Amino acid sequence: GGEPTNPQWYASLVTDSVIEVQDGAVTREHRAREVFGDEKALWWRRAVDVYPDYADYQRKTDRQIPVLVLEPVGPTRRR
Repeated sequence: GGEPTNPQWYASLVTDSVIEVQDGAVTREHRAREVFGDEKALWWRRAVDVYPDYADYQRKTDRQIPVLVLEPVGPTRRR
């Protein structure tokens, strides 16, 4: 973490924001959207609360680490 450039998955999500998320045997399509300002600050705090290393990643880089939120857009399916 803390690399000088955004990872490739970020560019992929910006280009095509609809992805499929699998949780066990359940899948669902989601749309990724980047958040900014107060909303980003809220999600960033939540992320750091769950995984404190994210704060270290930010300290190691000059870039602002992007935060993306996944919102469900499709039906839930069982595999």
